[in-house]
Amino acid sequence: MIEHLRKLEPAEAEQVIDAIAHITVLIAGADGEFEDREKSWAQKITEIRSYKLPAGLKEYYKLVGETFQVKVEQFIEKYSDDTEERNQQITEELSKLNDILPKLNRNFAIQLVQSFRSFAEHVAEASGGFWGISSGIKVSEKQLLNLEMIHYPAE
Repeated sequence: MIEHLRKLEPAEAEQVIDAIAHITVLIAGADGEFEDREKSWAQKITEIRSYKLPAGLKEYYKLVGETFQVKVEQFIEKYSDDTEERNQQITEELSKLNDILPKLNRNFAIQLVQSFRSFAEHVAEASGGFWGISSGIKVSEKQLLNLEMIHYPAE
């Protein structure tokens, strides 16, 4: 377990770790389909972030990467096949982070939320354009990109 998550209850730490897989399923499935390139690109982003970000986030993404693919597949199976219902279910799961983030170091929590939002954008970009390059973000994905259900912790 990484230092930033040690002060959380195990279920809370798991919720934070699962956030990246939840975001992947939310964004990749926003149009009703799960494209392999979106899932594989999300996996690649997770790997890149495990060595390219500041220390705390780097450790976080290493931890996420240990179970990422398994979690994504589990969540695809777990949540409804109905896109709207699935989006609502995952939105509710991600909203739970609002009670957890204030328990973390504030700077780390802010970096984490920023990281979640940029991660969502990267996953969305994977489905568009030539080899996922260019602004091919679908309307269904754009509506979810800001992850408005996750709030920055108050001061």
